[in-house]
Amino acid sequence: MVRYELLKSTNLMPLVATGIVSINIATWLQIYETYLGELKENVKVVSIQSTADYYNLSIQTIYKVINFMEN
Repeated sequence: MVRYELLKSTNLMPLVATGIVSINIATWLQIYETYLGELKENVKVVSIQSTADYYNLSIQTIYKVINFMEN
């Protein structure tokens, strides 16, 4: 089971509110879901660029998010 599946199956809000899960992880989950939505319509490189533009992040940061969620 990859991290994305584990995080998606968990209700993160109470865990974030109590400080067990970092708000960064919840944000990365949102970024990854945006990337997956873009991936349905575009190729991987374009999806990464679109996601980076949407969140005003670097492409390298999007690669880090993808790598984190897929491991």
